[in-house]
Amino acid sequence: MQFMQQHLPKPAIPPMSDMDGSSLNITAPVKKAAVLLPGLVFIHGGGYLFGTSSQPPYGQRKIVQRSIHLDQQVVAININYRLGVTGFLISRDMQNAGYKANLGLRDQQAALVWIQKYIEGFGGDPDRVTVIGQSAGAEPGDFVSVPPKVLHKPTPLGPITHAVNLISPADWVDFFRGFKDDYNGTMFPEFDDRDRLQYLTGRLPPDYEERFDTYFEEVKNPAEPSEWTKENEVLPDDTRPYYLRHNTGPRWMLGPMVSRPFITTKQSGGRLAIPSITSSALLGRSVFDKSFIFPTSNHLLLILDGTLEVRINSKEPTEAHTGEVVFLPAGTCFALDFRPRYVRCYSYVNGDGIEALIHGAGDPVEGLALPEQPQVADEDKVLSVAQNLDMEEE
Repeated sequence: MQFMQQHLPKPAIPPMSDMDGSSLNITAPVKKAAVLLPGLVFIHGGGYLFGTSSQPPYGQRKIVQRSIHLDQQVVAININYRLGVTGFLISRDMQNAGYKANLGLRDQQAALVWIQKYIEGFGGDPDRVTVIGQSAGAEPGDFVSVPPKVLHKPTPLGPITHAVNLISPADWVDFFRGFKDDYNGTMFPEFDDRDRLQYLTGRLPPDYEERFDTYFEEVKNPAEPSEWTKENEVLPDDTRPYYLRHNTGPRWMLGPMVSRPFITTKQSGGRLAIPSITSSALLGRSVFDKSFIFPTSNHLLLILDGTLEVRINSKEPTEAHTGEVVFLPAGTCFALDFRPRYVRCYSYVNGDGIEALIHGAGDPVEGLALPEQPQVADEDKVLSVAQNLDMEEE
């Protein structure tokens, strides 16, 4: 090994340890511009395990040179942050002891706050800072928009953006019908250099503010970030605004089905409910092996994992796989069968639906994973709750 090491070429990239972080590189045009320049911040990827801003592809010099050539000068910045164990190790015991999680992301946050405060000294405009990233470096976009006075105009970039949206009331979808640009090519208009945001906002109907009760306002001073509290781990009993921490909140189990709601009709004033529904064929049949009708509630099921078998009006079943959507209008007679070892879906309901039956007839459960054994469903209780929900059993 000694011999091999002596004959290996010197690394082209300076060594970077897990502890290196809270450092940044700033590249600006030599000639000072007459006005403050936009800032461009790049966050490197590497799966939060490896990577460094000093890797050759991430060099900012060529970007600044290109911006000068295009007469669109920028101040370019790339940052480092703690990785691996030192940046992202966390456990429940560590949390209970007061240890702060995601130190690597906190490094990014601290760097952006510093940039916001001092970029003007390098000729940059603190009100025009764009954050971009590669791979894992592109993930923290929502997180870095939280610190006050840092980012205030989050915009999805790139030719393809995928999102799952729930629009209520349904006629609000008309807001987006004119807010688009048709394209009939094979993929996307790669060389379209128009200002897309300005172009698309110009296509909004003149009465959109009153018609859709939507008013664009730039928020300069959003709420200060704060630590999570126990209040962020429960759902309120009324319609007050709330945060629900990841993997917290109530869970109910009915037979083999577990419901973890993000919002119920209590928090939405009766308008909607969005739970995560999980189950497994290994835990046996669910109460929805029988056919039910929800007279007034529409269900939209987005399959996240596994395969869900759906029978409508007692006909031959249809399988819905990962990434597919099942829409069950109010008044539809349907039954559900969770086929493989693990099935998970989001349920979007315009009222009380599947989750309400699970919550009413089931029991609270602890833990994040599906229990090893199903809870025995009380059939009399199921029928009583179903009647209270005006459900009909076929």
